[in-house]
Amino acid sequence: MALNNGAIPQTDAPLQSKTPMTEPALIDLPPFIETERLRLRSLVVGDGPLLHEAITESLPELRRFPASLPWATGEQLIEKTELYCRMAQSNFISRQDLPFLIIERSSGRLIGCAGLHRLDWSVPKAELGYWCRTSQTGRGLMTEAVRALSRLAISNLGSKRLEIIVDEENQPARKVAERCGFDLEGILRRERRAPDGSLRNTCVYAYIQRRSNPLFESVNVISAVNSNVVPLRSKQSGPETTASQIASFSRWQERLETDSQ
Repeated sequence: MALNNGAIPQTDAPLQSKTPMTEPALIDLPPFIETERLRLRSLVVGDGPLLHEAITESLPELRRFPASLPWATGEQLIEKTELYCRMAQSNFISRQDLPFLIIERSSGRLIGCAGLHRLDWSVPKAELGYWCRTSQTGRGLMTEAVRALSRLAISNLGSKRLEIIVDEENQPARKVAERCGFDLEGILRRERRAPDGSLRNTCVYAYIQRRSNPLFESVNVISAVNSNVVPLRSKQSGPETTASQIASFSRWQERLETDSQ
């Protein structure tokens, strides 16, 4: 079932994670998520060159909003990007931060990144961040990725609130949030200072977990096991799936199917 222009899906069925988790590191997460066109996977050792290439291509766009994306303002070295990938892998395992690479399934090309950040397991809630490679904008790929990641947060993590924090002038990012059903809760005036000294306004978008949404099935999350997709990543982007990862994904897929009933 293909994605449409609907909002993030919800379900009448009870969520699997309705109470706060005291040990987030014990939460099972799939090794990757697949939609109609994309594969979202966690970062691993060796992803540095792949990610560095996409960042370098996109620097002019990323540097338009330095107050929101300060990491893009510094010198971009492959070694620093690889270090980030290794730290991201560690943080993903401990569930302190959940970043994903977004890869086009048909070509194996890196589209960009998205992730669940500033996790507060006591609610639970998270901030959803994303950026798209410059050459891949205008195709609806980031909207597809954000919807899939939002479903993961709601269905697997039991998130009650998702936030998207974006510069007021970042219209492409704002349009993604709005297409995904996030509501603009407010604009924080002069909330951040850019490196040039200017003060920037910040938009706060939020999606609140609801009991019912008829568009639940509009997000197509494909089981890699059912579709006979054995490799977790293409040759350009890492090793193959292990048996334990397949088992973890199977458990996660069962939860999604239960939620959609």
